[in-house]
Amino acid sequence: MGGKVDNAINKGGAPYCFRLGGQNHHNIGSLLPPLGKQPRFMQLYFHDTDNELNNRVTSLNGEGKNSLQPEIVEGLSQMIYEHNEIAKVCKMARERMENEDLEHVQLRLRAARSKDDKQFNLPTVNEFAALIVGNGETEKRARDIVIHERARGLQRISELHPKFMAMQYPLMFPYGEDGYRLGIEHADAATTSRKKRKTVTMREYYSYRFQERWKNGKLIDGICVLCGRLRQQFMCDAFTCVEETRLDYVRHNQKTIRKYSLRGLTDAVAAGEITPASLGQRIVLPPSYPNCFRNLFQLYQDGLAICRWAGPPDLFITFTCNPKWEEISEFLKAIPGQWPEDRPDILARVFKIKLDELIVDLTKRAFFGETLAVIYTVEFQKRGLPHAHICLFLRPESKQTDPSEIDKIISAELPDKEQDPTGYEAVVQFMLHGPCGEARTSSPCMVDGKCSKYYPRDFCSHTSVSDDGYPVYRRRKDGKEAEKNDHTLDNRFVVPHNIDLLVKYQAHLNGVTNIGQSNTYSSTCPKGRIWHTQACMKYVSASEACWRVFAFEIQYKQPPVQRLPYHLEFEQDIFFEDSEAADDVLQRVGDAKMTLTEWMVTNQKHEDARSLTYAEFPTEWVWDKNGKVWTRRKKGYKIGRIYFANPNSGEPYYLRLLLSIVKGEKCFADIRTVDEIVHPTYKSACNALGLLDGDEEWHVALTETASWATAQQLRQMFATLLLFCEVADPKQLWLDHWKELSDDILPRQQRRL
Repeated sequence: MGGKVDNAINKGGAPYCFRLGGQNHHNIGSLLPPLGKQPRFMQLYFHDTDNELNNRVTSLNGEGKNSLQPEIVEGLSQMIYEHNEIAKVCKMARERMENEDLEHVQLRLRAARSKDDKQFNLPTVNEFAALIVGNGETEKRARDIVIHERARGLQRISELHPKFMAMQYPLMFPYGEDGYRLGIEHADAATTSRKKRKTVTMREYYSYRFQERWKNGKLIDGICVLCGRLRQQFMCDAFTCVEETRLDYVRHNQKTIRKYSLRGLTDAVAAGEITPASLGQRIVLPPSYPNCFRNLFQLYQDGLAICRWAGPPDLFITFTCNPKWEEISEFLKAIPGQWPEDRPDILARVFKIKLDELIVDLTKRAFFGETLAVIYTVEFQKRGLPHAHICLFLRPESKQTDPSEIDKIISAELPDKEQDPTGYEAVVQFMLHGPCGEARTSSPCMVDGKCSKYYPRDFCSHTSVSDDGYPVYRRRKDGKEAEKNDHTLDNRFVVPHNIDLLVKYQAHLNGVTNIGQSNTYSSTCPKGRIWHTQACMKYVSASEACWRVFAFEIQYKQPPVQRLPYHLEFEQDIFFEDSEAADDVLQRVGDAKMTLTEWMVTNQKHEDARSLTYAEFPTEWVWDKNGKVWTRRKKGYKIGRIYFANPNSGEPYYLRLLLSIVKGEKCFADIRTVDEIVHPTYKSACNALGLLDGDEEWHVALTETASWATAQQLRQMFATLLLFCEVADPKQLWLDHWKELSDDILPRQQRRL
């Protein structure tokens, strides 16, 4: 296994967590070790078999160590020899090598199967294995595993080989049964017409195998639910396999896909260029690939589009999984000997159920009032537990801005132990920070001798709202105390919470913070923390692996956002492969219908559609991806978001500027028309509308960018405008936007102090 296991995370007394980093892969060596080296892994089946037990114990323990019991190793070895088909192949090959004195031996494990066996049927030895004598000049398929008798170095095994997992985890696949392979059909593949794909994907396969199935009170399917830590490793391994195959598809299929504008391709054909390999630019990693940088940035922009539409979030809630939930404990009782950390699949599924219920409470049941929108993202703690960050947008009549109203929904105090014992126990168990500070200087939150979360807080007799829009919660010195980890804590250590939600969900549910007075979205999530998960994931835990394999949402937003591309006339992007002839591409794409061009066509046909700008169009019309046409919206709601354009991009920037204000345009010329005069460029049309008077265009650019960018990004843009654009009055531009440009200065200084 080639990934990097993070062992540092398990220092201390917390439950075990398996975390895997780097690019993961499986390697295999030769049948025999290099001369003078001890056998390892599969070589133990072939080298010095008279001392196989001692070799196994030595390879696992290391020289001079005795942590394994030889009798247990011997019993497992006998079981595998008796039942595991791969072990039987090794034994057969070893006997032939010894009895017939063969030279230049290779063992081939075939990837292909001669017939479509059911998932759990064992292929015969002759079907998946072959012993080759000589130089091995016979045909070798791409995914076959060929193990040489003695060779230097390791070879990588394909994730698509049926024995990929069985060779790594013989105790979880005791019979050497096949794992995932291409061509496994869905159970209803022959009878259904609703699925485009008739075969099982790798993600679907592992999602199926992660779960246990019972029949008549007996466990009939479940990959070793009692494997403990090994099960966590298997889940991380499976997820990295899924990701690797997705990247492999992009690497080997999209490398031949090219992008070019319709006008450019038309001109190329007219000039006699008919070889697409010389046209356009290649696509490397598309934004549709989950969790790549482009994908995360688009999700970030979608969230900020909701902020522009609904205003700043009013409530920010953090919800963390509780591994001691009653539902989890009851499930684990079915098979004694299990611990919550051994079943990250159960933790992920139960947390998803609880999270969905919480969203229903906040929106449909209007716990805090009628809502306009909700956004959440799921992250994973250092210990692997999932938690969600939720932004809630309330309707104006439901906003809680008065301090007395805030006290009704948010508390930062211990409940009365006599009057509300259930609430008191919940706060003590889930919502007490620390102990830290002088009480416990070794607490993880301590940085440079201070608590990084600013606990203990000061006592406060009443709730107030600070100048930056954040409330300072009431923490009265009323004598209420609680014992935690042999320390006495009071209201200064209580994390803000809503007592009713806390009692219902029995989990760490904090940060019910009123931020209705905040000016920007970045004050809710500095540096885009909510949406900017690391693009290149350094580590993955078993809980995250399960969450992703189960295809649970990492980001959720309601209402949804319609992304609206735009382009200059005849400049829409079209996609084609290297093998296609350019004139065939033109015939295939035709007019290359896009959301922008069809917006104009809809304006030509329907008079009532002309009252909406391009960005407003998705609120009343639905884009049909298959038919490439706008249809009237019958239900639901959607927000439109026009893709961003850099002010240095020239005409596309001015086109986007016009699309945000013009309505009912029927063609590109209409967009450039001002007072019945058709202007030659979009810039001149903007100038005629007064959008470029003085530094107006730069004011507009900074104002719009401030709604989604961090202060640091905004300062970089400000510097770009000064260096490369014609700014008439830089001082006035600074004076008009200095608050947004310096929005992060105060929080940064507060963190330093």
